[in-house]
Amino acid sequence: PAPAPANASAAASVAPIQDSSSRKVVVRDVFNALDKFGRGYLTAQEMRPFANHTGFDGNDQDWAEEFKALSAESSHREGIPLAFFERLVDDESDNGCYCTDAELKDLLAKLPKPLPASSTAAFAAPAPVKASAAASVAPPQDSSSRKAMVRDVFNA
Repeated sequence: PAPAPANASAAASVAPIQDSSSRKVVVRDVFNALDKFGRGYLTAQEMRPFANHTGFDGNDQDWAEEFKALSAESSHREGIPLAFFERLVDDESDNGCYCTDAELKDLLAKLPKPLPASSTAAFAAPAPVKASAAASVAPPQDSSSRKAMVRDVFNA
């Protein structure tokens, strides 16, 4: 066994080694919480909470310009993909937006939890009606035939 440190307070001041895989998980969790529809990229609206949390205090027009620059830098025409977001939060230069694990976890706690993949199916567009079924339902001739129309629609 390793000998105990002579000065316990000196040992406590040494920062623990961060597990890079746990940071990747936190970054991915933040990204997924921001990516409301699970598309794999962040729109300007989805990324705005992150920007505000990390100190952006401009108005909507300022954010639109900033996001446009980020999108151009990411080379993704739809928005900010996960790989670019990961680089952004790990970049300590003036071009990045470095976040500590604690900052990421704090943001994650403030964001709504993402919907499970199975529940997003409820928001999918309804299945198209077959042309033959739609064509076979004749419009009602008068208001008294409403019951007949409803019956015809549900029997199609």
